[in-house]
Amino acid sequence: MIKYPDVQGTKPDIPMAIQKVGVKGVLYPIIIRRGEREIHLYSTIDVFVDVPASRKGADLSRTIEAIENVTDQPAKVSGVEFLAEDIAEKVLSKFPYSTRSEVHLEADYFSERSPEDGKKHMVKYRIISRSVASKDSSVTSIGIIVHGINACPCAMETTRAMTGEEFPLEGDILAKIPSITHNQRNTVTVVIQTDRAHQLEIDDLIDIAEKPVNGPLVSVLKRRDEGELVYKAHKNPKFVEDIVREVAESIAISYPDFPEDYGVEITSESDESIHPHNAFAKVHSTFGELRKSLKS
Repeated sequence: MIKYPDVQGTKPDIPMAIQKVGVKGVLYPIIIRRGEREIHLYSTIDVFVDVPASRKGADLSRTIEAIENVTDQPAKVSGVEFLAEDIAEKVLSKFPYSTRSEVHLEADYFSERSPEDGKKHMVKYRIISRSVASKDSSVTSIGIIVHGINACPCAMETTRAMTGEEFPLEGDILAKIPSITHNQRNTVTVVIQTDRAHQLEIDDLIDIAEKPVNGPLVSVLKRRDEGELVYKAHKNPKFVEDIVREVAESIAISYPDFPEDYGVEITSESDESIHPHNAFAKVHSTFGELRKSLKS
């Protein structure tokens, strides 16, 4: 029987530790069983471990084995975030020379939504999950990416002033209605640290993320529906800063039992219609810091 050499286990020419080695873009079907629901997702998974200075490389095939070991037991998987956590822990058990493992998992998620028109639309979202495992603990998070529309409040007040100057006798009316402004598609991303004792429903998180950006965006809009969406956005114009603050406030209120030190990350990015660049805002905080801000 041939004894194959362990090339990865040999000493490297340069004895330097590497913090992240692994595989990216592993495509894998997964099944989530949550209550009475069975959710089929097509996921993209990245898996990493650290490699000590004494080794030339990592045994990368073990990362795929870990994914297969965990996903072969769908009855035990109740959430995307816990699937990522289970994979991270399984990976670490297969790499005795590593001190930490990291898993990033994303998947398209389709949800039936009813916007202003009251009709049901199938809307695609992107679920995000991350988990970092060490020998004695794991840190896991779950998140969502949603799309909406926001109108610029700065341009609105500028055009209101310009219109008032042109039509001075109509000042009272102009002050009561939305003025002309530019609007754009806005992408909101929310990622929240969680654990098995502090869980959340992804549909609830979608509602929180979509509200400030007048979501959901749907593929079919009749004239009335289109008008109502645009009018709604212009009645409540927002900067990207306003959006992340509103989402942060809603999260702090919606999850009062989440631990103070658990992380919250929120971003808002507008595909600016009048600029060749995008507008961006980010809140990177903890539940404790968010609650403190709301009290001040």
